[in-house]
Amino acid sequence: MPSAVRLTNATLDVLDVFASAAGEPVYGLQIATLTKRPTGTVYPLLTRLEKVGWLEGTWESAGHRGKGPRRRYYRLTSQGQEHVTIALRKRDRDRPAAAASTPPVQNPAREPGGPVSSDLVVAEFTGELRALRAQAGNPSLRQLAVRTYYSPAALSEAFSGRGLPSERLLEAIVWACGGDLSEWAMRRNLAEQSIRYGVRIPVRFPDFYPLGMRWALDALARVGLSSADDEDIAQETMLTAHQRWHDVVSTTPDLRRWVTQQVARRAQHMRALPADPLPEADEPENPAVLTVPDLADDVVERFAVGDLLKQLDTRTAQVVYLRAAGFPVKDIAELVQLTPVAVHGRLGRARHRLRVARMEPISPQYAEYLKHLVRLRERAGMPTLRDIAAQVGYSHTHIATVLDGRAPLPSWDFTARLVRTLGGGADAARELWIEARQPEPEDPDSFTDLAARTGDTFALWKLADQLERAGKADQAAGVWRTAAALGNTYAMSVMADLLERGGDTAEAEAWLRRAAEAGDGEAKRELTRLLEKTDRAGEAIQMWRQTPGTEAKRELTRLLEKTGRINEAVQLWQQAAAGGGIQAIMELAAVLDRAGRAEEATSMWRQAAAGGNRTALKTLASRLARAGQVEQACAHLRRAADAGDISAMRELAVLLEQDGRVEEAIETWRRAADAGGASALRELAVLLEQAGFIDEAIETWHRAADAGVDIAQEALSRLERKPISILRAESALHRAASAGDSLAILGLADLLSAQGRSREAEEVLRKAAVEGDAVAAHALADRQRRREFERSLLPDQWPGEGP
Repeated sequence: MPSAVRLTNATLDVLDVFASAAGEPVYGLQIATLTKRPTGTVYPLLTRLEKVGWLEGTWESAGHRGKGPRRRYYRLTSQGQEHVTIALRKRDRDRPAAAASTPPVQNPAREPGGPVSSDLVVAEFTGELRALRAQAGNPSLRQLAVRTYYSPAALSEAFSGRGLPSERLLEAIVWACGGDLSEWAMRRNLAEQSIRYGVRIPVRFPDFYPLGMRWALDALARVGLSSADDEDIAQETMLTAHQRWHDVVSTTPDLRRWVTQQVARRAQHMRALPADPLPEADEPENPAVLTVPDLADDVVERFAVGDLLKQLDTRTAQVVYLRAAGFPVKDIAELVQLTPVAVHGRLGRARHRLRVARMEPISPQYAEYLKHLVRLRERAGMPTLRDIAAQVGYSHTHIATVLDGRAPLPSWDFTARLVRTLGGGADAARELWIEARQPEPEDPDSFTDLAARTGDTFALWKLADQLERAGKADQAAGVWRTAAALGNTYAMSVMADLLERGGDTAEAEAWLRRAAEAGDGEAKRELTRLLEKTDRAGEAIQMWRQTPGTEAKRELTRLLEKTGRINEAVQLWQQAAAGGGIQAIMELAAVLDRAGRAEEATSMWRQAAAGGNRTALKTLASRLARAGQVEQACAHLRRAADAGDISAMRELAVLLEQDGRVEEAIETWRRAADAGGASALRELAVLLEQAGFIDEAIETWHRAADAGVDIAQEALSRLERKPISILRAESALHRAASAGDSLAILGLADLLSAQGRSREAEEVLRKAAVEGDAVAAHALADRQRRREFERSLLPDQWPGEGP
């Protein structure tokens, strides 16, 4: 082996690229990108290897050259192939010995939320990607290169485990291997966040729950609420995350920040509530065992509220329920699809309606409580309601409704404040308040019936939980059985689950059938699962045949395909598609595809795409691209992109780049970047740099840095040869200046001027001055006066240069 070649790590990385290329030519910038080595290291290595005869280089021909600098391509010679094989074999042989001193990390315990290194995250992600490749039949790198239009070297780098593959490369690999693009985009997003925070962020919500609770409680520790409030807020945040899990992990670039923001919003709302002025010791002790009056009071209150809400229309009742649960008006408007003004209007009308509805006879105990408050007010000289409200901290309208007996029994907090303001004693008022709070005596057995009749799932859970804690498991099960017997379909499902776990599948099936016949869709799915478990899929198929709706057809299709009756599934959707519905046509296309009838499926996708459906256009384009009909695929993607579909723009740009039409790909990425999205700016900058358009690439990297792309500053530091600290300072000043910070505007202008970018500095000042910033206007005028003064001086009159 020639002594001129030193097998350093950089040299071995470069040789590894040529070995992975399998004889295909590669150019210098491509090697630098794959090895993540600076071009100042790569190009001297290529020159040295060419001199010793390991490589042969050729310049790009004029006929195939596009815009930008001319490329020089390299490939291994026969002599170089022999030396590279020996060198890489020696490196692989030496690796186990070098790693023997460190504990192996094979098959690590993937504890969700546990500490993890970036290398381990990358290794796990790459391992899952290799598993996907194995499921697809383990195609070779050359076969994948034909399907993805990426070079074998780039694909080898993606499977090497040295780093996470780029989004575009990952999409191409997943698409070629038949994986779910959205799922893998979500996996990559969570892998990036796991590297950033040094903890494993799982994909499934049940695994994420302990980590999310830890994040929420850590954020609440700095707020200063009670431990009970912290627990409530954290649980509510996790409930929101569970309900919106797929959307959150797919679109949120920082899951921990999202949890912190949700917690902060709820904590702010909690702190805005009035505090309890009495110590906890004044409250009556809660009995250690379950007492029937406590359960009855809770259930009766919920039952009364349910009756009141039934007097309102459905939309207004939803608004009132959400507002009572603590949701702000803005979130309620989004959930029920109303404007905030409309939500305020419905709340006002509901208050009036419910106030009138609550005018009903009160108990003798409550009447004595009210008489006591009235007497205290008379002894205090009949102060006005507004004077009382100013000292109590509640509105004068609320005080008026309480004293008139038109409101439910107020809280002890309100009572204590009112009594203290009127000069009364707390002990006597406390006894009257407790007596007024006691419910009318009832037969204890009726409390279970009352809870069941409310249909309130929360009340049922609470009642059953308290019975279990009191050691009355049989009575807890009786709550669900009673509720189920009274027609509560959710309770029927719970009973079925309890019975199935106890081995009584026959009664479990009976409860599920009853709930399904009452129209409970979830119970029908559980019944289907139970029938499949007992090898009675035919009964499930017959049940879903009699159920109308698209979701029922999808479930029926799944069962037919699972039992091998694929032709019946096709006929089902052919009948639905005969009406011309786009969704039915797309479902038929998917069924035909799974049945292996590719030509018929493509025909259906064409029919759906002809109507302009974006999903159909993109799916058809994907099929055509895999069949090698790239031009037709591009035409369909252009239709979707022209309709404003950003994902279609991304797919079109990737396809054009893979087809070698770099200029068209760049133009498409420009459109996607202009339509919004930091990822499009990043991909555009990378492609511009690889194509040799360095000036525009630098400009695009600057835009990406302003949009918050992590690697933009590193790319600018490499291209502009500036310290990354200066670029980070410039990015921070840009963000602060955009927010209107006058000092940041001046600092940014000074920083740009110091780099010789005076025109950009003046543009920053001019833009701020036009928007009304007086400091920027003064600085801009001062610069212009100084420049005019310098121009007016003759060379021999410049300051510091006397005659």
